[in-house]
Amino acid sequence: MAVPAGLVDRRPLIGWRIATVLGVVLIALGTPSDGEYNGAWPVIFQWIWLATVFFVAARYDRWTTVCAWAITVAAMLTGTGDDPGTAVTMIVAASATAVIGDLVRSRRTTIGDLERQTELSELEKARRTILEERSRIARDLHDVVAHHMSMVVVQAETAPYRLDGLGDDARAEFASISGSARQALDEIRGLLGVLRGTDEAVALAPQPDLAQLGDLVDGARRSGVVVELTTTGTPPTEMPATVGLSAYRIVQESLANAVRHAPGAEVTVDVAYTPRAVELRIHNTAPAAAGKPTAPSGHGLPGMHERAAVVGGTLTAGPTATGGFAVTAVLPYEGAGR
Repeated sequence: MAVPAGLVDRRPLIGWRIATVLGVVLIALGTPSDGEYNGAWPVIFQWIWLATVFFVAARYDRWTTVCAWAITVAAMLTGTGDDPGTAVTMIVAASATAVIGDLVRSRRTTIGDLERQTELSELEKARRTILEERSRIARDLHDVVAHHMSMVVVQAETAPYRLDGLGDDARAEFASISGSARQALDEIRGLLGVLRGTDEAVALAPQPDLAQLGDLVDGARRSGVVVELTTTGTPPTEMPATVGLSAYRIVQESLANAVRHAPGAEVTVDVAYTPRAVELRIHNTAPAAAGKPTAPSGHGLPGMHERAAVVGGTLTAGPTATGGFAVTAVLPYEGAGR
């Protein structure tokens, strides 16, 4: 009797099986040839047997509970002889034990479901909080940055009409300022779409690619940078958008770094379309004047490395033997979908 009692909590199904086997053996030993049961199995064992039924019902599914209950009742009834009162008592006791155990299991399951639902609700609440904060940041960017950038565009475009005596160089300078401000506005709108989490806004946001590389170089030239763009090969008919965007951003960041850290240097941008990849090389000569110090925690070079890695490409950057700086990137067409 100690074996099923010891297993009733840890391994209730095994404990019930052992109790059932022992119960059948005790009933057989206590029933002589005339069929009269002489009570050889003690009452304490009956309670242990019923306890195993309870724990089976509390731990396992309802079908397992029904099977355990039916087998237990059938085994117990074989030892009741012709006493209907004892038979009814056995049936009621086993049934009540199984029902109570099943109710305990159902309650435990319900509590577990509620806990999981609460956890999901907390996660959803946290997600909504993040979305609301991102939306707030987007509103701030729209109200402050976009507003001032719009004012820059308006002032730059109306300056030739408001100011008398402007030369051609000044007019071209204001046109360059207006174009750069408009491009910044477009990129801010794309950023706002990302912050707001709206796929539609992101889809509508203009995404530059290598087709706009000439405009990027022209803008740098209008800013006073000496840039030479060389293109070799034929671009693929269907270049992945991510490759074109990554290539554009790498060239854009390289030009910005040249302006920032190598003022007065000449920059060459070489774009080579091969059958498998687009190869970029952006090189600037030694600066004519000391550039601004580079912050050790800058995001320019790491950002370019990440853009190349996203499309399965590689990027190297470093100083040249002549005192300049070179950025080389290889962006495969097929690696963008990985």
